[in-house]
Amino acid sequence: MLVCRVGKAEHLRRTLAYGNHPAHFESYRLPADRISELLEDAGLIVSARLVQAPGEGIKGTIASFMARKPE
Repeated sequence: MLVCRVGKAEHLRRTLAYGNHPAHFESYRLPADRISELLEDAGLIVSARLVQAPGEGIKGTIASFMARKPE
């Protein structure tokens, strides 16, 4: 299972990590469809996908993927 934040191919440069600790890092938020493609390109079979839109207590879109190796 893979759970991650997704977006519209956003490139983010951060200066704070969880708990407001100083950290410099870059991250990318890809669309859920693109993540599914990458999992399949890696040879996995995506059996389920759930995309949760932002709401109460959730700042960004979150996607969950269930993938497995082919038998």
